[in-house]
Amino acid sequence: MIITLDGPAGAGKSSAARALAARLGWCYMDTGAMYRAIALESLDRGIPLDDAGAVAALAESVAIEFRDGRVLVDGRDVSVEIRTERITRATRPVADAAPVREAMKRIQRRMAQGIDVVTEGRDQGSVVFPQAEVMVFVTASAEERARRRHAEEVGRGNGMTFAEVLTAQAARDEGDRSRTVGPMRAADDAVILETDGLTRDDVVARRVSLVEAHPRGDAGPRATGPVERRPPRGPAGRRQAAATRRSAAACTPSSGFSAARWPCRCSGFAFGSRSRCRRRAGCSFSPATRAISIRSSSVWRPTAGCRASPGARSIASSRSAR
Repeated sequence: MIITLDGPAGAGKSSAARALAARLGWCYMDTGAMYRAIALESLDRGIPLDDAGAVAALAESVAIEFRDGRVLVDGRDVSVEIRTERITRATRPVADAAPVREAMKRIQRRMAQGIDVVTEGRDQGSVVFPQAEVMVFVTASAEERARRRHAEEVGRGNGMTFAEVLTAQAARDEGDRSRTVGPMRAADDAVILETDGLTRDDVVARRVSLVEAHPRGDAGPRATGPVERRPPRGPAGRRQAAATRRSAAACTPSSGFSAARWPCRCSGFAFGSRSRCRRRAGCSFSPATRAISIRSSSVWRPTAGCRASPGARSIASSRSAR
């Protein structure tokens, strides 16, 4: 199942999205952090921010991971660095570039494929996941959002005044709304949630009520790949299922793809040349095993030696998953 939360900066969606994901036991994807991470990597590698093609290629080549509240790029923790003013300024040209947004859209869809995820950003419901089961557009008055942002900046030791935050926020809102690709807007089916006067717990409670009110079928998240093939019934199916369980119980992440929480009932996936996902006949995934392996051949199969924790809460993109 996919829950999208879109809205302007300071509306309270990020903190509440993290809390919602933790409360539901789902993965959390901060797409704004992904753009910031690519901006940081571009600067570190000397790639011009206005070279959209090169930045998009970089986005496809690195592994971005969310693990235990941290953001990692190719295994390096960039959680603090991406929140600096230097990276905030550098992120605008990266996020506005059409080739970069197209690349990130593909990456985000791969990361969310087959799992329960809370994802937040500007265009998650309107562009990236228009099929999401629950879509929320979170907003608040300009003054309330600026007050929250100012408190965050003070907490980080930045000396911005409230007036400066309000001015910068207005410019950022206009840029987000007017970009030609992936502009900030509420999806047609989104629930509008105004957070003025609401605490984080209030916002989380309202979102949980939306999830609980949504009927959820056995099929889980809507897949972008081919339809699942069920294992055969009878003794043959049981033998295949047992073999798959033994294999899945000994899987390990490899080729730079980290352990990911994989709560669905089937791990027998194969990624083709276009990252299309198909489930193999005879697969019966144990919910206690939440690790995967992507090899250089782009075929995803369990391998020996897995030490994945059943409580893993990480989600990752990978250079191998293309």
